[in-house]
Amino acid sequence: MPLNLDTCPHPQLRYTVRLEYLHPVYNRVEYVYIYMTSEEFEKSYYDIIEQRKDEIREEVGYDYGWEYEITEWGDFYVENVFNKNEILSDEAISLLRTGGVIYPVREYEDERELALAYLNEIRPLYTKEQVAKAILYVIDKKPNVEMVNRVLKVWRATLNRDTYVEMQLKMIVNSNEIDLALGNMLKVNNADNLRILKSKLGILSSEWNLEQEEDAHKRSIILYRFFMECPLTERNNVRSIKNVLETFSAFLSLPITTYTKEVQLTPPVQSKKNNGAALSPMEARKQRIYSQINPKWATYKSQYLK
Repeated sequence: MPLNLDTCPHPQLRYTVRLEYLHPVYNRVEYVYIYMTSEEFEKSYYDIIEQRKDEIREEVGYDYGWEYEITEWGDFYVENVFNKNEILSDEAISLLRTGGVIYPVREYEDERELALAYLNEIRPLYTKEQVAKAILYVIDKKPNVEMVNRVLKVWRATLNRDTYVEMQLKMIVNSNEIDLALGNMLKVNNADNLRILKSKLGILSSEWNLEQEEDAHKRSIILYRFFMECPLTERNNVRSIKNVLETFSAFLSLPITTYTKEVQLTPPVQSKKNNGAALSPMEARKQRIYSQINPKWATYKSQYLK
């Protein structure tokens, strides 16, 4: 075994180099990323950089004419060290925890992007569930939400709300379990019906703007009403309404609601009195919510729940 064997989980990505140049036509800074092993970095750094410069010069000359010359260059690099995780480098973990890198480069604005560039190279090797699990493993308090989203974006995933970071990461980790839970709600559990149910839930969220709805009680009633009136679902197949609301909320990346008993109450009558007694605060609140939902629900149901 060679004594200088690199034990990095991604030795070909030991160093990320950002080579910048001032574009001679657009007069703006362009850049490319170059990845090097430890040996390449130590022995051939400048040769590799010069070779890439020659390639860029040829590209610019071919596209815009040889009279344009690139006169301003800059190069910055970061070492990708993986002490705690094979997906997240130490610099990436620092970004997730604090929003800053461990060793900032003075007067360099794009150091965060430099530290995360390697993620694009390893994306085919890992699933979004593995990445979410890796993030959960390395954070011990509320992380930097912007950086969590930046990492997840590489895997085409995202957080929905800033205040539910850990819950949403766990949802991503358990996405297969969510599919199983949704399937168990179906009258006929098969791939086509599951696909249709997920599509209908997406439409429900969009039509009722559930991502922006701050009234948890209203969200619960809408989700419960969808479940009870959707022709694909079967009430007898689920353990509890709580399970339904949690599963729907997880799938739609919504905050989990606690209004599991209230949603099952019969919709209140539109009178101020009920058998001579005033409506309770809970009944009054539900009456108000139903008065907001009912005018639109019939149209929604005729279009999407058939």
